[in-house]
Amino acid sequence: MNDFVRYIRKNSAESALIAVIAALLLVMFIIPTSRETFYSAYNLQSIMRGAAVTGILALGSLMVIIVRGIDLSVGSMLGLASMSAAIIMSSDHLALPIWHALIAAIGLGVAVGLYHALLIVRIGINPFIATLGSMIIMRGLINVLADSQSVRNLPESYTEFGRGEFLGLPNIFVALLICWFVVDLVLRRTRLGRNMFAVGSNESVARLSGVRTGRVQTYAFVASAVLACIAGLLLTARMSSAVPSVGAGYELQAIAGAVIGGASLMGARGTALGAMLGAILMSLIINVGVQLDVNSFVMQIVTGALLTLAVIVDQIQRKRHHEQS
Repeated sequence: MNDFVRYIRKNSAESALIAVIAALLLVMFIIPTSRETFYSAYNLQSIMRGAAVTGILALGSLMVIIVRGIDLSVGSMLGLASMSAAIIMSSDHLALPIWHALIAAIGLGVAVGLYHALLIVRIGINPFIATLGSMIIMRGLINVLADSQSVRNLPESYTEFGRGEFLGLPNIFVALLICWFVVDLVLRRTRLGRNMFAVGSNESVARLSGVRTGRVQTYAFVASAVLACIAGLLLTARMSSAVPSVGAGYELQAIAGAVIGGASLMGARGTALGAMLGAILMSLIINVGVQLDVNSFVMQIVTGALLTLAVIVDQIQRKRHHEQS
């Protein structure tokens, strides 16, 4: 029992999220009018598909937030990767093999991540301004590439993957689980992960301790951009097309998922599990609102209130920790 209590205290954010998710599931089970439709296989898979893209973006945002940064470009990065890959493989455009599109999209993510590192780490531009500029630039590039038109006629094998399942789980949700496993492994089991938390806690002390802080921050921004590209590829497969507006607003959902999951905007705090659960909770809230016929703007208010509450709780915990130390 004592070990269980210690685990709950140590993982309070994740435990709270699991409790809220369980409470929502219980409410939907109790309400007779929504029970049958909510618990249908189609609807549960819809929740998982909705959480998959946001969850992968949240994992990338988490790594940047841990090193006390911010990446406002992940939604546009998703859109640019989606549009670029679609143009490369669409039969209406270049009609190249799928693997060409995958390599191009991931390479694009690495390039953008390195560009952010150059601006932020080398030149010293504030992460908010640097990534805000990238967000605007990439949104313009998307419309230039697509000429403000949707790109369709993608390879059937590619779109089938986006709609397919593995052991009853949507393929794109399985991709989220794989990304969560990798990010969790990096953060908890590798030197890079420990260094990320060290940089987020105190960059000067980390540098004096021998940590190559610039390199660590570079890895974080590259990981964020690459994960955004992966999310873009998955969303394109799911939608069977790429539209110029794809990814718009996703950057806020990604940051919200990470923060609701326990990440601190002051750095050095957060877990991959928390970020994934935060994304699942947001997808669940949206679905519950649809099932109960609640105004979508009201659900936005609920999500915003959850984000604000998470930030308030983080500030209280930090203040209490500071007073105790």
